[in-house]
Amino acid sequence: MHLRHKSLTAIGAILVLVNAPVHSQGLSSAYRSVSHTASGNPPIIEVPDGDAEMNAAINKARATVSTFIKELKHPRPGDTLFSIKVKVSDPGKKYAEHIWLTHLTFDGTQFHGIVSHGDGPETIKSVKEGQKLSAKPNQISDWAYSANGRLVGGYSLGVLYRRASKGEQEEIRNGLGLTDHELRSR
Repeated sequence: MHLRHKSLTAIGAILVLVNAPVHSQGLSSAYRSVSHTASGNPPIIEVPDGDAEMNAAINKARATVSTFIKELKHPRPGDTLFSIKVKVSDPGKKYAEHIWLTHLTFDGTQFHGIVSHGDGPETIKSVKEGQKLSAKPNQISDWAYSANGRLVGGYSLGVLYRRASKGEQEEIRNGLGLTDHELRSR
């Protein structure tokens, strides 16, 4: 099954195409660049099935989602751009994409959000940019928000950053406004 992870356009431009059944994500040498493709979407990265580092990032996001929910429900001044990454797929197909949802709410059981502008799926036909989707906390693959302009969460972005070339890392740092240490330590 193909899984693809997209960046949070408002925070950065990274996405991943993953070969995995459900929860695997990762990055291979197929990472193209941080710039957008001709379609206006971030580039695609091939990722092997069962990637342990990306699975650890997903697990970390799920293990810390209660902190994210608390911040979402009671944001501090300067907290913005609350987003979650979720897996979407077409019924009966052997691929999926991980995409970001923005304009989030949480009703105590599920997140409700909109497929982020510029981060709509490219291969999934049943989900469109701007569409409303819902996900339970244990179904997310990442979460992120900006706290006074600094990225909080975004664990999958750290995995992608550590595997990018030096030139791509520089583009990522500039795009996200984060230091090398901040990205490597995610």
